[in-house]
Amino acid sequence: DPTVAERLILEITESSAMVVPELVTGFMEKLQHKGVSFALDDFGAGYTSFRYLKQFYFDILKIDGQFIRG
Repeated sequence: DPTVAERLILEITESSAMVVPELVTGFMEKLQHKGVSFALDDFGAGYTSFRYLKQFYFDILKIDGQFIRG
């Protein structure tokens, strides 16, 4: 089914994305070209600079729970 990729969302944690960012961005670009979406999970849990996150294109941003708990 050609629409499977368009319905697929892969989650990558902020810390995982920063281990080897060049590899992750290459992987993401290939799959995004096929219609796959990506979510950045646990955003804000680490100390990743916004400067580094700018090199990624995420469709969804999942904010870490520490920022939304009362």
